[in-house]
Amino acid sequence: MGVELRVHESSVNMVKPGQKATITVEAYPDIALEGKVLKVAPLPDPPHGRFDPSVKVYTTQITIDGAHDILKPGMSAKVEVLIEQLKNVLIVPIQVVANREGKKVRYVATPEGPKQRDVQTGSFNDTYVHIISGLEVGEQVLLIPPKLTESE
Repeated sequence: MGVELRVHESSVNMVKPGQKATITVEAYPDIALEGKVLKVAPLPDPPHGRFDPSVKVYTTQITIDGAHDILKPGMSAKVEVLIEQLKNVLIVPIQVVANREGKKVRYVATPEGPKQRDVQTGSFNDTYVHIISGLEVGEQVLLIPPKLTESE
């Protein structure tokens, strides 16, 4: 059994055969199935239906490990492909990092109020960003950077 999905062109270069995947079938959201990327189409799908013709997506096939009686052909599923696994790194919620004047910054809480500090970032996803430098473990950061005023 497997899953077929469409990967947007902005992410297709990160998806490769052999990468691990976690599949969650909509009918059974509490059950996580394991699998791996089998194949990524070399060419984008032809535009059709409700999709914007300028959007390029690539059909990607995922195999599901083992046999599962709960699966039926045509079921909807959510697939997460493990692109990269980082261990022993410092991560923060993605909203902590702001772009200011072409630099990535974060704001640390001090007795005098929030202070802007430059930060170097690494990999990220929709939730977290890897901090390479510019933040120490234990520092308190603002979850939402302050808004800029015209004088700034």
